[in-house]
Amino acid sequence: MSVVHCGEPWGITDFIQESGRAGRENEEVTSVIAIMPEMIAAMAETDPNTLTLDKKVMRQYIQERECLWKVITGHFDGLAQMCEESKSVLCGLCLERKNGKNGGDTRNINGKQPLQEIEWNEMTKRGRIEERLQDQYDIVSSEAERHALVDKYIGLIGTQCTTCWLLQVEHPDHKFLYACKETKEKLGCTYGSTSRQLYLKVKNLCCWTCKKPAAWCNEFHNATETGKNECEKQDMIFPVVLMAYMFGFGVVQSVLGNKRVKDRDEFIAWMIEKLDKSLIACTNAQVVFEAIIGSRER
Repeated sequence: MSVVHCGEPWGITDFIQESGRAGRENEEVTSVIAIMPEMIAAMAETDPNTLTLDKKVMRQYIQERECLWKVITGHFDGLAQMCEESKSVLCGLCLERKNGKNGGDTRNINGKQPLQEIEWNEMTKRGRIEERLQDQYDIVSSEAERHALVDKYIGLIGTQCTTCWLLQVEHPDHKFLYACKETKEKLGCTYGSTSRQLYLKVKNLCCWTCKKPAAWCNEFHNATETGKNECEKQDMIFPVVLMAYMFGFGVVQSVLGNKRVKDRDEFIAWMIEKLDKSLIACTNAQVVFEAIIGSRER
């Protein structure tokens, strides 16, 4: 039985969790990372200071040439041990060395510890633990800042037409998106008829009303217990993102990346999909909205 990771895993923690999804009934499992050589070469050119600790250790694991278990124990236990030292199943590198495929062992396990191993003292262990805690704190702080910025702009947009806010024009008679002529002309219909398509498909990724991530809307979060969504806030996120696409805003394409959408309906389908690599469950639309308000902040 094997677990195959296509490309670089998101981080060492995710890699370990994903690898552990097989073998839960004591089967023998091989965990394999399928990655192109040029991707490994590109890792060496990346400034490690731009990476989270979890990502750094993952890349260290991929580039390791002595013992994979040593990287894992060094990170999670604070004391690096090779497979034989910890009496664990041999990793791929240790197994190759045992079979004589790469020139034999590069260190004397039964002799004196090399300087590299001696450096794993209590101070180093404490430092790694503190670094991991700081990394987690930064993640939580970053999410709190994102939430605050989204709430700030939802408040700024208020009850005005979201299209007019997006285009930075003032139409006193356009108090709501449903009455906006520019919106109707661009969509070929009222936003109301388009929004019904959105509401039917978002499921529980975000609040059905305000469209913020489910974890960010207390009223929606409580709806799982009460069975009733009490959120009464107006949706600002989906109309801003949809109209940014319709008016050809460059920030939308920057988030889309290499993905190409041929028309409005295909973009709507992409908008309401779950973003895979995010700390919170959210839609792709949420990321575009944050990119738009981030550009306004600058």
